[in-house]
Amino acid sequence: MKENESAFLGKTVGNCTIEKVIGRGGMSTVYLAQQQRPARLVAIKILRSEAEGEETADFLARFQREADIIARLEHVHIIPIYAYGEGEGYAYLVMPYVSGGSLSGLLGRQGKLEMHQALGFMMQAASALDYAHQQHVIHRDLKPSNFLLYPDGRLLLADFGIARLVDDRAEDEHNATLTSQGTILGTPAYMAPELLRGEEIDARVDIYALGVIFYQMLSGSVPFKGDNHYAVVDKHLYEPFPALYGVNPEVPLAVDAVLARATAKSREERYETAGAFVKALQDAIYTSEAVTEMKAVVSGVLPTLPASFAGIELVQRSAPYAMPAPAGYLQTPQQPYPPPQSVTAQPPYPTPANQAYWQATPQDGMPVQGSWPQQPIYPQQKQERAWPLVLKALPSLALLAAIIFISLQVMGAFAQKSQGNTGQSGNQQQGNVLVATTTPASQATTVPTAAPTDTPTSTPTPTPIPTQTPVQKAHVVVQSYYDQLNQRDYQGAYNQLSPNFQNSLSYDRFSSGYSKVHHQDITFLSETPNGDGTVTEAVHLVVQEENDQGVVQTHEQNWTGIIIQQSDGSWKIDSAKFS
Repeated sequence: MKENESAFLGKTVGNCTIEKVIGRGGMSTVYLAQQQRPARLVAIKILRSEAEGEETADFLARFQREADIIARLEHVHIIPIYAYGEGEGYAYLVMPYVSGGSLSGLLGRQGKLEMHQALGFMMQAASALDYAHQQHVIHRDLKPSNFLLYPDGRLLLADFGIARLVDDRAEDEHNATLTSQGTILGTPAYMAPELLRGEEIDARVDIYALGVIFYQMLSGSVPFKGDNHYAVVDKHLYEPFPALYGVNPEVPLAVDAVLARATAKSREERYETAGAFVKALQDAIYTSEAVTEMKAVVSGVLPTLPASFAGIELVQRSAPYAMPAPAGYLQTPQQPYPPPQSVTAQPPYPTPANQAYWQATPQDGMPVQGSWPQQPIYPQQKQERAWPLVLKALPSLALLAAIIFISLQVMGAFAQKSQGNTGQSGNQQQGNVLVATTTPASQATTVPTAAPTDTPTSTPTPTPIPTQTPVQKAHVVVQSYYDQLNQRDYQGAYNQLSPNFQNSLSYDRFSSGYSKVHHQDITFLSETPNGDGTVTEAVHLVVQEENDQGVVQTHEQNWTGIIIQQSDGSWKIDSAKFS
C-alpha cells in the first residue's frame, strides 16, 4: 500500500471514518468508510496529491468536474454523490457503497454470461446512457468495472472522471492539446476509432463501447487484444470486428449482425442511441428463439431425413460462420470528417430519488492516462462504406427459407404417401398449413378426383404452432399489468391477478391502493423460471405518487411477483411483494 494511502486509514474525512482501501484509480483511491450521521457505510474517493504544479491543478479540475457532472444526472441506473469536499492537499467525493461488486468482478467469476442475463444488463445500461446523452453528457470510459451491481441485479453506471459535456469548448481545446502530445484518455480496449484518432466525438463512442462490453459478456474476453496499447489501437482502427458465433455458437447470427452495426468503424453506420441498439438485440434474440422453436416443431413432425433427399444435398455447417464486419479503413489519407451530429434526444427515462450504491473501481483496466512516446497522430483514413446490413443478412435468410421450404415439401411427400393406406390415414390442407391425421376405415369418405379412384378424408388435427417461452409470457403479463395501472385501467390490471390472488385482495382495496399513484416507470431486473413451472419477475419502480397534501412526490421501490399458468392456458400474477 502506498504511504499516502495508508495515511488516511482510521482518519475522519468530513463526517466519515475511513476503514480500508477498496479500489484505486489513475490518480485517486477509493476507501470504505463509516458515515457518522446518517449512520451508514459509504465509499469515499480521494484524489491523491502525487503530482505537482500544473498537473495537480489539471487533475483537481477534472475531479471537481466529475462531481458537477454526477450531480446533474438523476437516474435510477446512475450512481449519485452524497458530498464533495476538500482538505489540506486532497479532495474527496462521498458516494454510496455498493455491496454487489461490479460487472468486471462478475465476469471474473463466471467467465461469460448467459444471453438473457447479458441482455438484462444491457437494457439497464442503455437506459442510463440515453438519459446521460439527453443531458449532453458523453461518458467516454465505458467498461465492465464502471458498471456496479446491486445484489438484486440492479446496475449502476459510475466513474464520470473523463466524461465530456457536449459543446464544452474549453474541454475540446484541452483534449486537442492532449492528443497533439500523444496522450489518450480512456481504456483502449473499449475505445471507438474516432476517439482513438483524437477527432471530435458524439454519443456514438459510448454505443461502440457498449457493443464491446456486450461481446465480452457473451464471450468472456474483449474482441481485440495485443502485446501493448498500440497493437490494440491498431486493431480497433483497421481490423473487422469479430463474430460472436465464432467463440460462442449459441449466439444467433442475427445478434452478430446487430453487434456489427453497433461497432462499425464509421459512427454514421452505428445506432443513434443505446436504446435503439438494445431494442435491435432484443428483436434478434427473441426472433431467433422463435425460429428455433419452429425447427423443433418441424423436427418433431418429420422423420429423420437422409443426408440427401430428392436430389437436394442437406448441408450442415461444421465450422463457425464469420459474420461480415463493416468495411474497414484503407490506408490512404483524405480530408477530415465533418463535425459530429448533435446528441439525439430520446423519450424521457425514469427520474429516480437518490437511492443507489457504490463499489470501488478495481485497479485492473483503469484508463490509460499519461504521455505516450512521441509519434504522428493516426492519419485520417479513407473509408469504404459497408453494404447495408440487410444485404449481409441475405445468406442467413436464404438458408432459413430453404429449411422451411424443404420441411413443407417433405411433409407433403409423406402425406401423399399415406393416402395409399385406405382407412388408416388421411391428410388435408388448411390455409397454408399441411396437416396429417388418422381415422378409422368406417369413417372414411371419398372425394372425387380426376382419376377414377377414391381418396379417404378425415377431420384434420392442427399442427402445433410455436409459442412464447414461459419467461416471455410472464414478461408480457407484468408489462401489461403496469401499463394498465398507468392508464388507470384498474379493472384490467386486477384481471391480471390469479383467482387465488384476487381471493386475498378485493377489487375495492386494490383500486383504492393505486388511486393516488400518477405514474410508475418500470425496469426489469431479473426473470427466473422456477422448477414448479412458475416464473419469478423482479422489477424496479420509480413511482410518482400524490401525498395527503396533494403534492406529487417521487420514490422508488422493488416489486417481485410470481407468475403462474392457469388451467385455461393464460398466465396470471399469483403473488407479489414490495421491498
